[in-house]
Amino acid sequence: MKDDLRDQLNEVMDRYPGLRLKPGRSSCAQLEGEFAFEVTDGEFKSLQGNFLVKVSVPRTYPRSAPTVWELRGEIPSGVHVNPDGSLCLASPIDLDLALSKRPSLVDFLDRFLLAFLVGFLVYRKTGRFPWGERKHGVAGALQGIAEWLDCKPSKGIVVPCLRVFLPGHKPGNGENCPCGSGERYTICHEPRISELVREYGSQGMCEIAWRQLEILGFPGGFPKSRLRREQEEIILELLGRGRLMPTMAPNVHFGS
Repeated sequence: MKDDLRDQLNEVMDRYPGLRLKPGRSSCAQLEGEFAFEVTDGEFKSLQGNFLVKVSVPRTYPRSAPTVWELRGEIPSGVHVNPDGSLCLASPIDLDLALSKRPSLVDFLDRFLLAFLVGFLVYRKTGRFPWGERKHGVAGALQGIAEWLDCKPSKGIVVPCLRVFLPGHKPGNGENCPCGSGERYTICHEPRISELVREYGSQGMCEIAWRQLEILGFPGGFPKSRLRREQEEIILELLGRGRLMPTMAPNVHFGS
């Protein structure tokens, strides 16, 4: 286990002493125990919670987000719980961006798990989540990416916009924007794309875009049956440099 991850795990256990490290077979590390908190809320003055949780940190962390389960069954299966029983803490793009910018387990638990559980306590009292809700699955992933890119939540729009971050896919001068607005790229989405590249770096945005395309079922921006040789070469290059999730490799099928 890397020293920085060990430090992050110790930081988590110092902040949340009810959590303890447990050996995990498929994960790099696993935390399990009581996640206790008390927060001040404008409507309810004070909210206290104590949930039994399991936090699985994958071997690909921070390129992949930790997975969290609530173990007492206090959260009903229909309330933002994934089919495997894990909690749907946020859209994939929100998790990816947070971990790309600052990979910290404490920040992850504070920003996503704590916020989710506080929201659930409010939901249990009022029947509504205080911060709004997104759809689940691919539809929710599309919503998150579309909000981030400021475009419509359609695969036909989101996928071409994500492809702009990949090598060799930036529109040229005078070309229309891939969002389908009919306007030139330079006056439509280019300012937003450039802003993200400045914030996360060109390589960082390439990796983020690739992971989101994989979630949507479009590795490299093309359906798997149409993946071209140029995308194959880029994938192999990034895999060789350890820049993509190893779990992606078996799911990529190269076509002619």
